[in-house]
Amino acid sequence: MENASPHKSKATELERIVERWERRHEWRLLSRTVPRSLIAALLLSLIVGVVGYFRLRLQAEQLALISGGLCAAGGVLNLLYTLLFPRSLAERAAWFDLEFGLKERISTAFELMHGRIKTHPEIESRQIADALAHARAIEPAQRISLDFRPRELALMGLLAVALTGLILLPAIAGEVLPADAPSPATEAAQEELREIIETVATDTNLDDVDRQELLEALEVALERLQEEDISEEEAFAAMSQLQEQMEALQRQLEETVELDQTATEAAMEALEDFAPASDSESNAAESAGSADDLNLQELAETLEQLGQEAQQMSAEEARQTAEALRQAAEELAQTNPELAQQMREMADALEENNAADIQESLNAAQQQLEQEQGQRQQNQNARAMLQEQSEQAQEAAEAIAQQQAQSGEQPAPNPQQGLLEESELGQQSGGQQGQEASSSQRGNSPGDLQPQQNRPGEGQNVGRNQDSRSAGAGAGDGAPSNESLPGSGGEDQGADTDNNPSGRGQIQYEALYSPSGIGGGGSEEIRLQTDASDTTLAEGDFDDNPAGESRVSYDTVFSDYQNAANRALESDYVPLGLRDVVREYFTSLEPRAE
Repeated sequence: MENASPHKSKATELERIVERWERRHEWRLLSRTVPRSLIAALLLSLIVGVVGYFRLRLQAEQLALISGGLCAAGGVLNLLYTLLFPRSLAERAAWFDLEFGLKERISTAFELMHGRIKTHPEIESRQIADALAHARAIEPAQRISLDFRPRELALMGLLAVALTGLILLPAIAGEVLPADAPSPATEAAQEELREIIETVATDTNLDDVDRQELLEALEVALERLQEEDISEEEAFAAMSQLQEQMEALQRQLEETVELDQTATEAAMEALEDFAPASDSESNAAESAGSADDLNLQELAETLEQLGQEAQQMSAEEARQTAEALRQAAEELAQTNPELAQQMREMADALEENNAADIQESLNAAQQQLEQEQGQRQQNQNARAMLQEQSEQAQEAAEAIAQQQAQSGEQPAPNPQQGLLEESELGQQSGGQQGQEASSSQRGNSPGDLQPQQNRPGEGQNVGRNQDSRSAGAGAGDGAPSNESLPGSGGEDQGADTDNNPSGRGQIQYEALYSPSGIGGGGSEEIRLQTDASDTTLAEGDFDDNPAGESRVSYDTVFSDYQNAANRALESDYVPLGLRDVVREYFTSLEPRAE
């Protein structure tokens, strides 16, 4: 346990001085951290505003509240950190000794006053007095200045201005900028909804509850379509949802009619022994009508016949008829309780043999049947109306979807498409030139041709050589051929004539064959098969030139290919990106003087 210090008053004064320094130091920390927190909050608010306006339908008031909350949260967090995590007295004294250059006077004084360091009383008194004198001479407002950084303040101001503009943007844009016009399909859907609302409001076949429910759904869909920033996807979803609601109401009416029809059929089965007989012609005519009307008509005729035969019935017959009426009334109790009640009263009157009550109950039952028939007719008309309006809503939704698909299927222009078309055009034109050269030279004799002219049978070979060496100068005939030339010993197997504009890969080497001798002298024409992969290779002399001496000069061969390449370059057969490659290639092949 620490000993009590005799310098209590001095210790208290020194602690107050250090506490005042600490408060000033905390303000300096806040001057550093608060602007940074506000910058982060403002930047986050800008991101939330941009995303919220265009994605989440955020309102300007909501954005202002979010921004204010984020800024306030940043400031509160800084204050909480300062209050919840204070420094101890020893840490403060050591820090201020370094900050003010006191050479550990304050720390040593506190150690002496708390008895942690033992020394001579005179030295202790002088040490504490010296530390207190130096502490009194320090003015914290001057030595601990607030650390506001101009760049951070400028950035905070810019973000604040940007956020203010973003909050005011909806109001400014609403007054200055016109709203985007809805798409034609959306406008057509709005017009369809107005017509449907008018039709439903004036239709008398629907009851008040169903009409009000359907009108509310239509109004909601119309308000959704009339929103300024509604997209085609949202318009399609609104129309699809409306269509589903109308179909659900239509199914509800169908279920009600089916339930009534089932109950009527069950009642007729209970009274089938008392139903009047009908001929086949009347049954065929009635079968063409509605099944609901037919059942109600049969029930009305059965009740009328029972009323007519009631006076001639015996007691046993009256009892059986009353039981059948009560059974039929039980079947109708859920769907038409009024008619069921009248049939029970008629059964009681039959058992009592009261003709007046029988006739009264019969008349009331007939009225209920007429009302039921009218109600079923209204339900049928309502179903037809709902089906028609549902189809209109479906057509409007399909029109919106079709327009959305058309607007989303516009392809971006392909910059390489023009180059590909030029390359294909070069292949076709080169093939046409090869065909024209071959056809024009077949009628001439070999001796009349110049060295650089194509010989008979060379049209395809030269075209293929130009294809493989000039990268786009033309593809000979333009397509492989399986037909043999006149006078050839074998069939052409269709050599590959595809261009290779990239210059990469491997192609089959085709040697130039000249059938004429030096000086233009003619020799026997020899034709070789283009594809000899299926034949057995053999060595021997197959020509009058067994040594394999070159009979065509390199200058002649090079000039032929160079001329073809130049024609291709001048006629735009070669894509722009490959022209330099072609020029460099033939420059490297150019004959050099020895």
